Amino acid sequence: MGVDYYVAVHASDWPTPAAINRCIGELHYPIAIAGVPAAMDKPLTEAPTIGGFTVTFEDKAVELEGGVTRLGPDSPYAFTLNPELLKQQETLPDGTQHFMARPTGMQDFVPRDLNADLRELGVANPDFGDGDYVLSLTFRSDLTPWRAGWFLMAAMIKCANGLGFEFGDGSYGRGKYADWLAEKAADPDYWKKAHP
Repeated sequence: MGVDYYVAVHASDWPTPAAINRCIGELHYPIAIAGVPAAMDKPLTEAPTIGGFTVTFEDKAVELEGGVTRLGPDSPYAFTLNPELLKQQETLPDGTQHFMARPTGMQDFVPRDLNADLRELGVANPDFGDGDYVLSLTFRSDLTPWRAGWFLMAAMIKCANGLGFEFGDGSYGRGKYADWLAEKAADPDYWKKAHP
């Protein structure tokens, strides 16, 4: 089980790994996107490895689980269970009835609407559409990817005019949110308290 974080970026602001690395240097974050030199000046979607991103964090290679989605009619940023599945009622052996979703394949999932989800979080007038990008990162128990990933998210927010968000605690934002992510990523004591 993992926790998903996202950064949405308009197509006009979508960077190359080289541009993000330059900006990361100016911000003095202890990470850099690693990659094949030929891919560093291409849009970030062409640079990630198969399972996500390789970054250098505090002089060590770190694999971040995630990816980039370019929004379009056939490429939503995420999927959710079809609400019709939640209407299926079952009767237990003791006679009680309850609703149980039992997905059997991709046909049981529907695309999520990014702007609708952002409005639910409280974002005023989100305007992402076809051609825009969403960076997603999934974090699990290892704390090093959390720290490196939060620095990457902060960089994407500050350097590419992104909007960061996470549904578990309903957090979202731009500049101040990026500063919070970077501050916490830089503080090893925060992680000891958050994950004893």
